[in-house]
Parts: sequence; C-alpha cells; structure tokens
Amino acid sequence: MPPPVQEPAEQPPEEPADEPADEPAEIGGEKAPLTGETGRTLTLKGMQEGSIVDVTVDQVFREVETTYPTIVPRSGNRLMAVQITLTNKSSLVYRDSPHMGASVVDSQDQEFEAGWEELANGRHFKGTLTLEPGDSGTGLVVFQVPEKAKVVTFKFGLDGGWAEQHGVWKLA
Repeated sequence: MPPPVQEPAEQPPEEPADEPADEPAEIGGEKAPLTGETGRTLTLKGMQEGSIVDVTVDQVFREVETTYPTIVPRSGNRLMAVQITLTNKSSLVYRDSPHMGASVVDSQDQEFEAGWEELANGRHFKGTLTLEPGDSGTGLVVFQVPEKAKVVTFKFGLDGGWAEQHGVWKLA
C-alpha cells in the first residue's frame, strides 16, 4: 500500500521586491541595513532596549556655505548637507549626536563621515540632540566631499552609529 500523500504546508505570501522588510535580513552574520530613498522614513532601533526612532531624509543640499567665511573646505573639496528629521517613537528619552552616526557614499564607493562645520542657513546637528517621547528634531548633517564627487547614498545609525540597525537612503 503506498504512503498517504501529504499536502504542502501553506506558504505566506511573498513581500513585493520593491518594499523593504520591517526587519533587516541576516547577511554573513551581520544585519543588512534598512533601505529607502530621499523622502522616505525608516524606523531604526537604538542600543537601549525599546529605543525606536523614525528617521527621514528630507532634503539634500549638494553645495552649502559655512557661517564663518574663514572656515572653508580643503582645496578640491566642497561642503554638502543632508537634512534629516528624527522622531522619538519610544517611551524613552532619546539622546544622541546625529552627525556621529552619519556618512555619505559617492558613486566610486568612497565613504565620507560628517563634519563639524556650521552652516549659514538651517539648524545643524553637530551637538547632542535630546528628544522626549513623541518629539521630533530636524537638522542638517554636513559633509566635506571632493568637488566632483557624485554623492549617491546617505547612511545613518542611532547612538553615534553604534546601534546594530542602520538605514541607507538612495539620494535624489
């Protein structure tokens, strides 16, 4: 007598390929970053249990000027900025220095960390930001990049970049 035929278990529907998963996938033992593009909000987890912050890349400024005319980029470089909004979605107070966890990457895969330059226009995220539960803060993160660099990606992690989860935005 042949064995009974078993029906395959029902499979959950697949997520559309263009939508990022809520949780990053494991790649080689490391978590892959969440991904988005300019204007998209990604929800990132911090190092402290329950720390959750929505991060939105609002706008990209390809060339900016400093507040002080004596502070100029190194020869062959320019200053650029990415405006981000952080919204504390947890019940904890969120304290961080957003520029410490930020970088940009150019089309040649060169990565540039955020700088300390103050800008003539806009609030600069260069010191400590404190957000009570439900509060938001919007500011600019400044980068010094080669004049001819085509910056294509913004990377960000909470807690000065030390949090396990990161976001990566394709810049428009």
